[in-house]
Amino acid sequence: MRDELMRVQRAYNSLAPAYDAQMGAQPVAQWMRAELWRHLDSLFPAGARVLDFTAGTGSDALHLAARGVCVTALDISPGMIAQLQQRAAQRGLALEARVLAAERLGELEAPDFDGAYSTFAGLNTIGELSQLARDLRARLRPGARVVLHALSAFCLWEQMAHSVLRRPTRAGRVCVGGEPLAHRYYEPFALWRTHFRECFALRRLYALSVVAAPALVARAPRLRGMLFRLDRTLGRLWPSGGDFFVMELEA
Repeated sequence: MRDELMRVQRAYNSLAPAYDAQMGAQPVAQWMRAELWRHLDSLFPAGARVLDFTAGTGSDALHLAARGVCVTALDISPGMIAQLQQRAAQRGLALEARVLAAERLGELEAPDFDGAYSTFAGLNTIGELSQLARDLRARLRPGARVVLHALSAFCLWEQMAHSVLRRPTRAGRVCVGGEPLAHRYYEPFALWRTHFRECFALRRLYALSVVAAPALVARAPRLRGMLFRLDRTLGRLWPSGGDFFVMELEA
């Protein structure tokens, strides 16, 4: 486990300086982030105490902090946290940020958060999710909400590309920042039943990027609006069919 955590840390340290530019160049990623912000904004009003336990460079944490949400942002990567702190200082935003792996969440002493979240596949690099669920529950007040945004085991547009173009489907290891990392892909209902049902009730589940494939959206900008509207509808009807899923839990 320690070796795997060190690989994750090295990978994201290497990626940190270019991460925001890479994400900003991807229309589907930006659309997904906007969808996530609408979801998070509906749950966490100004003054709420919220835990971002895979914060990265802090796009979500900074968005919430700008709205007056009290965010504690954690990440395994010192490089990512340094980027987050620099961005917060540039925008004059106050939040707590520290280097701490999600696998070590039990070391976080702060209790009674009003909510927590993890976005853009941070969950897919974490081992021991049942322990994570218990550690999260111990740090949340009753009724708090948790939003998990993670890569799904099945993706419709990827499967179609594999069938037609023979492109490979998702594999168990990916290269991030030059490091081969284990990526765990999840069927969302099975994920909840296996790791989170003991501590949380499932309140909402939907998919993102069911038909809005990054390559298609990039090559056909005039179709983006239509694709995103269709994707939003399909994602509600088929939560297990997208590149990512979004799961909302209640403590």
